[in-house]
Amino acid sequence: NAPFEPFHVIGNIYYVGPCGISSFLITTPAGHFLLDTGFEMTVPRIRDSVRALGFRVEDIKIILNSHAHLDHAGGDALMKQLTGAKIFMCKEEAALLANGGTNDFTPYSAEMKGFRPAHADRILQDGDQVKLGGTTLTCHLTPGHTKGCMTWTMDVLEAGQLRHVVFFGSTRL
Repeated sequence: NAPFEPFHVIGNIYYVGPCGISSFLITTPAGHFLLDTGFEMTVPRIRDSVRALGFRVEDIKIILNSHAHLDHAGGDALMKQLTGAKIFMCKEEAALLANGGTNDFTPYSAEMKGFRPAHADRILQDGDQVKLGGTTLTCHLTPGHTKGCMTWTMDVLEAGQLRHVVFFGSTRL
């Protein structure tokens, strides 16, 4: 959860997470997506990074996750409380999020599993698209790290060229 300087990645994608655990802000004219909230204690760092880039955290409308482990979704409840954003997840991850990670099948200790529960506002299936302000992200279920790990894809235009972007579960810097 160490501080990390936020930066522009490509197109409307910005890195806003701490060192070691990724969080991405995807901006649109109708509001923003946030992909992975990190730990609950990461949320203030994300808020500060979003502001440092000149955006408003209150404009986050949709929270997406790669998976519902403590270090990627532990801040979902707080971020939803601060922004009023909707959480979109697949069924398996939504169940894990709703009970605060306590029913995770991984061998992590109880301290590594528990976080403040949150509830998904939309349940996704493989291939579902999430749209906001002219930006579309596609959910690809890629179970393994968790039963419902999600990989996200989207296209961006950068310098007049179409680029295909992939966000896969457990991305690390």
